[in-house]
This record gives sequence, C-alpha cells and structure tokens, in this order.
Amino acid sequence: MIKSKFARIFDTFIFVLFFSFIVLAWVNKYIKLTVVSILITGVISFLIAKIIWDTSTNNHNKKNLKSQELKFAQNCIDYLAMNPNKVLKFFKSIIDNSTIKGKYLYTNDFIYYFDYSTEETPISTLVTINNKAMGLNKKCYLYSSKLSNKASQMISQTNVIWIPDYDCYIQMKNKNIFPISASKNQKMEKHKWKNTLKLALSTKKAKPYLLYGILLLSTSFIMPYSWLYCLIGTLSILLALICLILKNKFAT
Repeated sequence: MIKSKFARIFDTFIFVLFFSFIVLAWVNKYIKLTVVSILITGVISFLIAKIIWDTSTNNHNKKNLKSQELKFAQNCIDYLAMNPNKVLKFFKSIIDNSTIKGKYLYTNDFIYYFDYSTEETPISTLVTINNKAMGLNKKCYLYSSKLSNKASQMISQTNVIWIPDYDCYIQMKNKNIFPISASKNQKMEKHKWKNTLKLALSTKKAKPYLLYGILLLSTSFIMPYSWLYCLIGTLSILLALICLILKNKFAT
C-alpha cells in the first residue's frame, strides 16, 4: 500500500521524536549543560530525520512509479479487449516477421492467438488452437488475461504456451510500442473512476442501500455502540436517496 505524504511525515515525526528523547538522555549524561545537550540533540535529530525522509521519499517514488506502470499495463490490456478489431494489427507491429492469416498471427516457427474478448479463456478455445498448432506442427502462443480451471489443467499437455497480461506488457515495453498513448491512458483512468461512481450510485443500488440502512437503524437500540449503527444506517439511507435523485444521470 502506498502511503500518503501526510502519513510519511507523521511516521518520520514520531520516530524522530522518540529517537530524540533517547539521544538527549545519552548526551545529557556526559554534557551537563542543558542548552548544549538540546542543541546537539537537535542537530543529530535533524540529520536522522533528513536521512529517514529521503529514504522514505525514494521508496515512495519507486512504489508509486510501479503502481502507475501496473495501471498503464492493465489499461493497455483493457484497450485491446475493448477494441478486438485492432488486436492483430497491433501485435503484428511488435512480433517480428509476422503475418496475419484469419484469426491468427503467423511466423516461420510459431502461431499466435489473442483472446481478450472474455474474462477467461475456455477449454473449447484451447482445444481449437491446440488442434490448429498440431496440424501445422508448430507451437502456439496464447495471449489472454485468464484461463478457465479446465484450460489451466490441460494446457501443459498441449502445444500451447500461455502469455498472461504482465508478460504481454513486458513485450510491449521491450519494443517500446503500446496500443495507447499517455493521453489515452489518462482518459481511460478517468473513465474507470466514472464507471465506479456510476456503479456505486446506480438506481439498482438504491433498494439495497435503503434496506441495509433500515436494518441498521432498527437494530441499533439493542446493539452495543448504537451510535455507530445509527450513523452508518443514516449514511446508507442517504446513499439510497442520492441514487434516486441522480437516477437520470447514473441509471444502468
């Protein structure tokens, strides 16, 4: 989990404060002048705080960069899933000496099949592309996000090699060719937030929110921490009202 800047400042402050008391006690043992002891402690604490903050910032930046790259990788895959007509053409640009034949991409030694149309690749698809590969006496690379349980169990017995999402992204990165630009990536991120909000405030959610709120309010009098039940129940009912008020905008 990536910490916020405030959380990192707070963690650093607590550690340095605790450390300062120890340093002050140790310095004061040898230097009886309180002002000098406090000054030395302040300098040491400042240096320690700077080291901790710089290290924390570097680690935070690395984690944040990794998180952003993972989001970009997922957005690349999502874009391919939403645009199946562009998949073959895109992979032709990153797989050297390849040609498009029907639903497959061919090279001299391998064939490639791309299945981003469903959440998981079923056993029937695996059987079909394996028969194709065996008929051509070639290996087939299957690019998809997930295999079904039966496909996962069977794939080791076939001529098919599965390339999951992140391995696919690494190939894009190595070639420095991606299906979306930075601006397109930002638009997709905003679109995902809108979809999440749309799902949370859809009219279909109004009834569950309302029932959940009524249940919490009606049982709050016989439960410990009744104020908490009242608070959450009230918020749930308010969410139900918001769903109804915004039904024209967030209807699904």
